[in-house]
Amino acid sequence: MTSLLRRSTEELIVLFFGLICLAGLIPFSVIRFSRGEWALGLVDLFGILTTIVMMTHVYRTRRVKFANHLLATIALSGVSIIVLMNGPLDTYFLYPTVVALYFLVSPNLALMMTFLAVAFVSPSLLVQMDSFQYMKFLVSLIGCVLFAYLFATTRNRQRDKLLWVSSKDALTGAGNRRALDEKLEELIQVYKRNKVDNCLLLIDVDNFKQVNDSKGHAVGDQTLIRVTETIQSRIRITDSLYRFGGDEFVVLVSNADLATSSRLAEDLRSLIDTNENEVSISLGVAQYLEEQTKEEWLRCADEALFAAKREGRNKVVTSESERG
Repeated sequence: MTSLLRRSTEELIVLFFGLICLAGLIPFSVIRFSRGEWALGLVDLFGILTTIVMMTHVYRTRRVKFANHLLATIALSGVSIIVLMNGPLDTYFLYPTVVALYFLVSPNLALMMTFLAVAFVSPSLLVQMDSFQYMKFLVSLIGCVLFAYLFATTRNRQRDKLLWVSSKDALTGAGNRRALDEKLEELIQVYKRNKVDNCLLLIDVDNFKQVNDSKGHAVGDQTLIRVTETIQSRIRITDSLYRFGGDEFVVLVSNADLATSSRLAEDLRSLIDTNENEVSISLGVAQYLEEQTKEEWLRCADEALFAAKREGRNKVVTSESERG
């Protein structure tokens, strides 16, 4: 139970959705096979096996995007086939299925999938139902879908806003310490799986205290914002910037070795030196080494940064552990 509580909301949705599917599919599969309804039983059995495979995949890898899309497709396709084979009596299975889509995939994709499913089953239903019955089915399903769509879009908008607030520094818009900790753990896990080189640039804004003391905090804040914008304009889309402390920042350079990251650090130093009159930056660069913790990785970069400041500031220094 403790391991489940440590998982993300997206993982829990897939796992619990899978459990609900299994709880519904297994008894129906047994009943249908016992009645000799082999085709419907095989549809249920395929859904059971697919669900188990996807739950296992998510539980082991913690990757949910592929599982979400596959489960959504299998669930809606399976229910649509059952409706097609068994007739109007099974249309009520569509209602919980289309609502579940909005927890698995984006609202727009869920909406498109639902209308495709309705178009798929409608010719058969129109033959087996009178026009009034079909209209009741269609109106009730569309109402259910539209309410689910409205709920999902509102929920996603609020979630995105909360995620931004919880992961961004309010002044600069760079990532905050919480987001940095999460990204460090992610890069370490990527290294353990694929041995991909990742580097960390620890940046200190030189002479920032003098700017604050002589010109006030408002000017100091604007200086930090400009420094952030300059760094963001140079790093790659795959790199990420975080505010580490008052005038310290971290850039995580993914899929890059020490030499490449050192060149990036020098570019950043040069840009700030050119664009800012009163401040410069000093940088410590450290490549992730096997078996390091995130604290040890940060400490290596911090030691390199301290060396850069000791050597006169406005410099780039790589970690002694890599140079040795």
